[in-house]
Amino acid sequence: MQEIVYHFDFELPIRQLWNLINSFDEMVTMIPGYISHEMKGKDEIEVSIQLKWGLIKKRTKMKINITKRSEPHLLSFSFVSGASSIKGNCLYIAESPHINHTNVTINLNIIAQGAIKPMIQTFLKNYELSKEKVEKITEMVTTKVREVG
Repeated sequence: MQEIVYHFDFELPIRQLWNLINSFDEMVTMIPGYISHEMKGKDEIEVSIQLKWGLIKKRTKMKINITKRSEPHLLSFSFVSGASSIKGNCLYIAESPHINHTNVTINLNIIAQGAIKPMIQTFLKNYELSKEKVEKITEMVTTKVREVG
């Protein structure tokens, strides 16, 4: 299992950020490689995505199941690809040091299986979010939060 931890700082109230994170229809459109999605139940969604792991490109469906919510600070979910070759879980933790600022930690655990396992493990071991990518993601999320309201 590969663990990836991201830290983000948003100049947004925690409640506004939670409204986006808790809205499946809005949140899933920000998944890299997003194509489409379908709600399968209150806490389950199926997302079609184009995965890009270095030179590997693979179109797949991911089933996402919410496993825990604690508004507005915590959201955890599990995910599995249609072929079960990629699965894992994610934990979103938000803290608000003051009213218009939210610190977010995202802890992502990924398990790759089958023929793609060695390639994905190698990619994940060497993967690091650059400062520019963190800024781009922060800007994208902030823009989406303001659009959603």
